[in-house]
Amino acid sequence: MIASALSLGALYPSASEQEYSANLEGFQGPASKNYVGNGNLVNLARIQTRATSMTKAPFNIYVGIWGLTKGSREYALVCSTWGFEIIDITEPSKAFRVQGVEMSGGYYWRDAATHTTSTGQVYAYVAAQDVSQVNSDLFVFNLSSLSGDINSPNGVDSNPIQEGTGYKDLGQSGYGHTMNVAGGFLFLNVAKSSLDLGLGCRVYDLSSPMSPKFLFSKAAQGQDCHDSYLYENVNVGGQLKKLWIVSEGSGMKETILDFTGVTPDTDSPPPVISTTPIVTGIYAHSNTMSADKRFLFQFDENNTGDIHIYDISQVSQPKLINIFQCSEETTSNPIPHNGWIKGGYLYVAYYEAGLVAFDVSNPYEPLEVGRIETYRDPGQTGTNTKNIQGRYEGAWNVYTGLTSGNILVNDMFSGLFVVKADPPYSKPNAPVVSAKRNANGDVTLTWIAVPNTRAYSVERSIGGQNFVVVQEFLPSSTTSFSDNTVRDTNVSYKVKAVNAEGTGVASIPTSVPTNPPTPTTPMPTPTPMPTPTPMPTKACSSIKKQANCIATSYCKWTTTTKKCTLK
Repeated sequence: MIASALSLGALYPSASEQEYSANLEGFQGPASKNYVGNGNLVNLARIQTRATSMTKAPFNIYVGIWGLTKGSREYALVCSTWGFEIIDITEPSKAFRVQGVEMSGGYYWRDAATHTTSTGQVYAYVAAQDVSQVNSDLFVFNLSSLSGDINSPNGVDSNPIQEGTGYKDLGQSGYGHTMNVAGGFLFLNVAKSSLDLGLGCRVYDLSSPMSPKFLFSKAAQGQDCHDSYLYENVNVGGQLKKLWIVSEGSGMKETILDFTGVTPDTDSPPPVISTTPIVTGIYAHSNTMSADKRFLFQFDENNTGDIHIYDISQVSQPKLINIFQCSEETTSNPIPHNGWIKGGYLYVAYYEAGLVAFDVSNPYEPLEVGRIETYRDPGQTGTNTKNIQGRYEGAWNVYTGLTSGNILVNDMFSGLFVVKADPPYSKPNAPVVSAKRNANGDVTLTWIAVPNTRAYSVERSIGGQNFVVVQEFLPSSTTSFSDNTVRDTNVSYKVKAVNAEGTGVASIPTSVPTNPPTPTTPMPTPTPMPTPTPMPTKACSSIKKQANCIATSYCKWTTTTKKCTLK
């Protein structure tokens, strides 16, 4: 969402700094950085086909961006206020426009995404919304006319996709504040919560790609549906599920729904599994998921916390584990907009701060590894010509899905950038580990710090069984681990070092036997006690003679009665 280049006005809830400071306590804040210049990012090309302005007609800014790899060629699908353009970026330094279609509305919002059928046919969908309610329709493009031949490109402005047969206006005006396509469905996100008007999220079936079928909308008070994404093959309690995660804008949360059972005949929203904890004062703008689908990244456009990370390994109970910003937050206050994951890296269109890259292999300790100044230094001269003022200007959206690995970012005023991401470092080496037990049988592992490590993990094998992870995301500064749960057990360990380039080779398993028994001095054999004389079987009263009675140790003779009795 964008409200104004200067102010958000009444679009967002207010919250005191004191309210939010409690939510920030214990979290990271500005990320550290390990680079100079652009870090691991290299700008390959900047493409701007038309002038931009937000203050005078004809108003035009660059907004949504998508990419397409077709055979040996690559394309950028570029959205702007003007309309939609297809740019051949197979050779970024020689990029050229293949086709452009002017469209109404789209100030400020136009977005694009692609759908690939089971037969490999690709369609692009372009949706829009306009601040002045001018018609901003949904379009579909059949991209079969785009060349995939490295030796036979389409011509410059050759317009190979014909109106009517190749592309058409589908109406659905004003629903495309943002949009996404996944799993055979189209998601139009209206960023408004009126249930009566069918706003919120609108879901369409793409079984007939040129004629999407509306299925249902999801809207409710405080559930704006600013953006939504479908994630497939997510492990939920041992089952692979489709999760539809909705960024609820002023609702200050993400809603997680089970999309697994949705079919082309579904006519109502799927069930809600959970929501992320509400963080006071944020605007839940958009989200993306880690490559292993364990962590959810939320982008706050209200400039309160910037990027929130949730552990969703238990989807029914999302847990906020970190809040961080780009390193520029140490001296200024830029605002994040949209981000995408690629491997262990997070790429964020960070408005005035440009395109920013983070190593998020340790979600508790993200590291900034690169940046392209798309807004402050669009000519890439090495000198910034603007200051960051906390405005909604600059890098708008980013796309990371091209086969080449090139990254696309649209800057509102500077146009399209094609960026290459080089590895900032290699994957870590194996830690060299030693282990010992103390007198109680507790195990302590120690190792030498491995350069460029973002986190360590520890695996354990008990009694020769398979190794299992017992600790992960140990901070990069950590060089030891203690285990007091295996005192009477033979056990082996592996320690691994991790960064976004991968996991270092596991260290040679370190075996730790149980402590041997402590030797002791044998106790002397005790002297046996004498066996007591057994009591007589005949009672004293049976003894008739005085001499015989006195001779016993247990009888006595009574003179007056002349009888023998027990003492």
